[in-house]
Amino acid sequence: MRLSYPPAPSYYAASVANAVPHDALRGEIKVDAAVLGGGIAGCSAALHLAKRGYRVALLEAHFVGYGASGRSGGQAIFGLAASQKRLAAEVGRDAARRLFDLSIESLDLTQSLLREYAIDCEYQPNHVHVALKPRQVQELEDWTRELHGEYGYESARLLDRDELEEHVRSDRYLAGLIDPRSGHLHPLKFTQGVARAALAAGAQIYENSEVLRYEGGREVRVHTAHGTVRCANLILCGNAYIGGVAPALARRILGIGTYIIATEPLGEARARSMLPSNAAIADVNWILDYFRRTQDHRLLFGGRVSYSSVQPPRLAESMRKRMATMHQRDESGKLTPLADFTLPQDPEVHMGGHGLYSTVLDYVKFIRMWLNDGQGPGGRVLKKETVDMAAKNNLPGDMKIKGLPGVIPNLSNYAEFFPGMPKSWAITFMINDRDAPIGRPAGSLAWAGLANLYYWIDRKNGVGGFWATQILPFVDPPSVGGYLEFETAVYANAMKAAA
Repeated sequence: MRLSYPPAPSYYAASVANAVPHDALRGEIKVDAAVLGGGIAGCSAALHLAKRGYRVALLEAHFVGYGASGRSGGQAIFGLAASQKRLAAEVGRDAARRLFDLSIESLDLTQSLLREYAIDCEYQPNHVHVALKPRQVQELEDWTRELHGEYGYESARLLDRDELEEHVRSDRYLAGLIDPRSGHLHPLKFTQGVARAALAAGAQIYENSEVLRYEGGREVRVHTAHGTVRCANLILCGNAYIGGVAPALARRILGIGTYIIATEPLGEARARSMLPSNAAIADVNWILDYFRRTQDHRLLFGGRVSYSSVQPPRLAESMRKRMATMHQRDESGKLTPLADFTLPQDPEVHMGGHGLYSTVLDYVKFIRMWLNDGQGPGGRVLKKETVDMAAKNNLPGDMKIKGLPGVIPNLSNYAEFFPGMPKSWAITFMINDRDAPIGRPAGSLAWAGLANLYYWIDRKNGVGGFWATQILPFVDPPSVGGYLEFETAVYANAMKAAA
């Protein structure tokens, strides 16, 4: 099978400075070895051959790091994608041990390459496998004994629930297996770094040079659309992209797709509150979820699996659903997932206009409509006079709104925005009657939702913003603090731009 669909827009590609492109192969060249594929395996092969004095040409169909090497979860982990017990049953005990040792050698080689070639790929040590069920705790205990007793791998150790809190703040996980020799990195930066090292060692790299076919014999001839490589040896590092170049090999490769989404930057404090030690995390389900922090304080969250070359439908939506679970913050500051959370369906007092569900994009369109005096992306939604009327104070006389006491602690804290400042109430919005210290001018509109969702609409300056979480209780201090910092930064930068 050959994977052929193009990659989705990648956080990794967006976070890498423009790489120096390599020319496509044109004409005929002669080398000692040709390498098909510009991923980690291909670049490493080219580097180590060139270091030994061989003439090497690497041929990449797209660009260095195009495939899984530049788009993976970035987790550098001991072992293989199967238990050692399973491997031993398949290939025998001795071969299973050699495969395990090879995985440890790869971790050591990665560290050696980072040091020798000063590859800046945001490497962070520590990886934790986590258990979600009691039987998985037992599996981690058995695995730890196997690693220590049969493989002599003392680096990995078991974490109980309390120890696990130092690495991931969630009650969802019962125990963990941490390995300091494993870790995580930016896979595209690492792949590009190995490619640069190969180039410096004397290898030739050609991008946009898909291998169409090769002819064996005493001299191998490798053909691309515009050129030919003559060589004594050909190394195939195309993995699931090998396709028709080597059909016999392609039939033995099962291409598996797994998928990753990246949050917006969360800020260091929020990112650290979730993953304090900056370890990479993966559960031990058969189809697992895995996640880690990035250097710019995002959360990368991966999961799901496809065993075909067809990308699953509504992929982004389904991945968001796996990550965006309602959470409850307790007195210690820890967040606990609320998988089955629902509000009362027949409450004593019905909420006016609440209980609606939407997306961040819909809120952005809504805010923009108010900023544009009722004009939406598909046409007019409200008349300008309706917008003006709806944005005016509707409280009688000198009445002002006050703080809102939280009567159900698990749903809401005491709430008051800009304490001591007079605030009015429009038909659907809070109005700050004076300029707010964060930059929001008097007369601006604002709203808040129970799960710490907040937006403001500044019609004077044509600025609005939306902050969305799925965290209870309402007026969660880290959430409100983040929202106010966000708005402050918006105005600070807007003023700089205006100046």
